[in-house]
Amino acid sequence: MLIAEVPRIIRLAAHFSDSITVAATGGLEMREYRLAKSSALSEGVVRELRVPLGIEVDWHMTPRATLTLGGGAAALQELRFDGRRGEVVRKTTPVRAGAFGARLAVAL
Repeated sequence: MLIAEVPRIIRLAAHFSDSITVAATGGLEMREYRLAKSSALSEGVVRELRVPLGIEVDWHMTPRATLTLGGGAAALQELRFDGRRGEVVRKTTPVRAGAFGARLAVAL
């Protein structure tokens, strides 16, 4: 069960021409999950910390069509497992993986 969530994202964009916009994003995400009584870590808490970074490029092909290319990854990611009395049971750093995508938006 999610008991707390604190996402903070900032986006900075620059227009290089009438047709090209570049944006950089960065953030801080913190989440806490309460574990069930029946779990291996009965009534413990999982705490997640992430610092995602990304970049997007928008090409405004026409006033009604935009192609967006973007990508990013978590610069930092950490999971911490705490016992029911708050003691740290385990800390781990998941394997980082990037994400890339493209989007075509057309207004009709």
